[in-house]
Amino acid sequence: MTNKKKMLLLIMLFEGLVYDGFMHLFHIGFIKHYLVLYFIFQYIFNRYRENNHLIWEEMKMIIQANGMLFLVQVLFNDVFQQNIFDLAAITALIIVFDIVFNRTMRVVFRKYVSDRVLVIGIGRHANEFVKLTRENRFATMNVLACVDINHVKGFEDYHQVRQVEDVEVVDYEQLDEVIEKYRINSVMLAIPDSSKPQMERIIMDLFDKVPIVKYMPRVNGMMTFDSTIADFDGKLIVTSSQTKTHIFGKIIKRIIDIMVGILGVLSLIPLSVIIKVISLKNGDHASIFFTQDRIGKDGKRIRIYKYRSMIPNAEAELERLMKENEDIRIEYLTNKKLVNDPRITKIGHFIRRTSIDEFPQFINVLMGNMSLVGPRPYLFREKEDMSIYYKSIVKCKPGITGMWQAHGRSELSFRERLVLDDYYYRNWNVWLDLTIVCKTIKSVIFKKGAM
Repeated sequence: MTNKKKMLLLIMLFEGLVYDGFMHLFHIGFIKHYLVLYFIFQYIFNRYRENNHLIWEEMKMIIQANGMLFLVQVLFNDVFQQNIFDLAAITALIIVFDIVFNRTMRVVFRKYVSDRVLVIGIGRHANEFVKLTRENRFATMNVLACVDINHVKGFEDYHQVRQVEDVEVVDYEQLDEVIEKYRINSVMLAIPDSSKPQMERIIMDLFDKVPIVKYMPRVNGMMTFDSTIADFDGKLIVTSSQTKTHIFGKIIKRIIDIMVGILGVLSLIPLSVIIKVISLKNGDHASIFFTQDRIGKDGKRIRIYKYRSMIPNAEAELERLMKENEDIRIEYLTNKKLVNDPRITKIGHFIRRTSIDEFPQFINVLMGNMSLVGPRPYLFREKEDMSIYYKSIVKCKPGITGMWQAHGRSELSFRERLVLDDYYYRNWNVWLDLTIVCKTIKSVIFKKGAM
């Protein structure tokens, strides 16, 4: 039995004991029946399988499993005899306990239960994967080495610029040696741009040497959460369906938008007073608000509201800077932003760093032309540069926050932001929205990528 299986068994038994304790504490009947159902639903929602779930996916499974158990308890029992509020309290307590206990166990025993991973590739994709496993303390994957395939026979037309850092890099000829040395049990192929024969060559070389081989697909846009793999008379067929936004999901999203929008708009009154007073003290007598036309859902023109973080004539100043400084012109045309933008005011730096400048967009959320979470509201002059991503991005409302704010904020290039917004459209669900909100809050608190 592997260390990971031992940990999962320990988690399962301890969670069962805690659930049993809560049931006794609230004097709930049919404890044995409910305990069996508890384990059944945890298994159905993949709680006790050897997968490398990140915290957001783990939380989703815990909530789904315990939520279904609660519904069964309510539907198949007399709620007047069995206090529904007690059952709801137990469900809430066990959800919190399961999340905290499971994550704590993964952090404490990470060294012993992590997969020993070997990455094939040394380029950008390999570097991003290594950084994710290192930065996320809940990820039970330990990358021990990366393999350079630049000089391998059959890969003459394939070259990766080394970007991986702080990890051992070995030549492909050392593949067997490094697998045995580190007792590798999982391999990640981070070479999405390789050809089919090249990929097949590596897979055959790994055959019967490691139990798990994973790979990053070449075209992420083709693969979604709903993609399925099936056999079609000896051929593997990948089915990738377009995102189906069910009416129930739309209703939930709009309800959340309205509730958060009301709270956001109410916060504008004290915020506006504070920002105006500080602006006046700094000698800035212009309006604290900034409005601009952006691309909305279905390509329609919408007017967004923000707190002004730049000088009043920012657009004219940008034109002047681009004419006078070639480096600034190239930087802006490439990334659609300036890292050290001289147009930003003193208070502008603060409200951008804390994302306070976005708060007036809650007005747009209440109006219904924006959402709390969605793609970035792009400028009309950026439409041409959005290229193939334009059609998918305008399928949904732009948001105050989104994938790119939650994954690096201003550190990402324009194309990377487009890819993330396209990913959001193709994989949207309510849980993804909640995950993005939590990650955005974390990014703001730790000032990750703020400008």
